[in-house]
Amino acid sequence: MKLPQERAVKVGRLTWRVIETRGQKNGPVLVMLPGTLGTASIFADAIKALGARVRMVSVTGDISTGKKILQAASSTVKRTHLELGGKAPVIVFDDADLAAVVEGLRTFGYYNAGQDCTAACRVVAGPGVYDDLVKAGKIRVIGASNYSAARLQEALDTSAKNNLPRYECLQPEYNLVERRIFEGELQDLCVREEIGVIPFFSLAAGFLTGKYRSEADAGKSARGPNTIKKYLNPRGLAILAALEAPAGNDGRHGDEELVLLAGRQVHVEKVLRAARLSEAAGRIGAQ
Repeated sequence: MKLPQERAVKVGRLTWRVIETRGQKNGPVLVMLPGTLGTASIFADAIKALGARVRMVSVTGDISTGKKILQAASSTVKRTHLELGGKAPVIVFDDADLAAVVEGLRTFGYYNAGQDCTAACRVVAGPGVYDDLVKAGKIRVIGASNYSAARLQEALDTSAKNNLPRYECLQPEYNLVERRIFEGELQDLCVREEIGVIPFFSLAAGFLTGKYRSEADAGKSARGPNTIKKYLNPRGLAILAALEAPAGNDGRHGDEELVLLAGRQVHVEKVLRAARLSEAAGRIGAQ
């Protein structure tokens, strides 16, 4: 279960207290709290140092963290459980009960408010039930994410050839510093086929908020180091400077990609994302 960082810290400490109270004597238990500097490296070193006394390792984190932990655990062939997130599919076979499918999607997709790395986030349906799900109203509109122009065109052609529902929307990465992915063939295809566009990473992992302006700002969030490595360069800083005047220096920018798309005859929607409630309130007010 994924929790807000402050709650995750409390849960970790409470877990340790329960283990301690119950007198766990079967082996060492190491609880690593989020936000610890170099958590993955510290954890990996601890696994090696404890040696055979550690029988199993369970980690929730990103792929790079998982690699470090798995490498450390493999030296003594420990049982390892890695929850690294991803796109967990719900596979629907042709003979599936549609009502059961809907109930399963509701449960697996929204359990724990969807804050679970294994939450269902896509459907892979067989050809015999795919059309039925749409016609029955169980799926209103289907869309694609991160498709190239060639792949999207192939999908549209396949739908037309087999008389199947087609993709009606596309979710590409698109913002003021990442425009090449969408602009060009993909944009032209969406306009021609009247496919709606729902861009993600509209704030470029937070860079376009203006909070990352130097190497010292890397510690402002968990994604800070990667964001700075990717965008903190003369081009990125020039884009931030260009944003300051129309934003009035109040930090409320990030919707500019919608203006760009609207000017290109593309129907667009936007998914509002914020790390804190206060940020969400500000973004809603700016819409």
